[in-house]
Amino acid sequence: MSGIARGKWGDSLPCLGPLQSCDTVPGFWFRRSLQKRSQHRATEGWPATDGQVFGQGKVRRKGRRYWAEINYTYYIGGYRSGRYVRAFESEFKACEFTVQLREKTVRVHYKEDDPDRSVILDRDLEMIVPLAPQYG
Repeated sequence: MSGIARGKWGDSLPCLGPLQSCDTVPGFWFRRSLQKRSQHRATEGWPATDGQVFGQGKVRRKGRRYWAEINYTYYIGGYRSGRYVRAFESEFKACEFTVQLREKTVRVHYKEDDPDRSVILDRDLEMIVPLAPQYG
């Protein structure tokens, strides 16, 4: 039963249940907005390192969107972690996204003077998982 969403999710899909954070529509949009801003800054010179996606990912429905969240770790003078969120049109696509990234190595960009601040660029994920256009 671990790793399978059941109950209110309808059909069983290979992902976890509700997100623990950003569990309101504005919360998800806020998180994604910050992530996009950090992605833009990262393209302007943030250094990068390899990171590792851990866990099974999480999916939650908010309104007409399904939000997928993955967690990752990376090492810069110590282990650090971050989160990546993305909206999808369907629960299946969101779950498929989290499953395809499970335990994968990802490119993580971090702020040099604040290495706890990090981001994964959409274009870097596209090297690992084909991404559909962002919903919303």
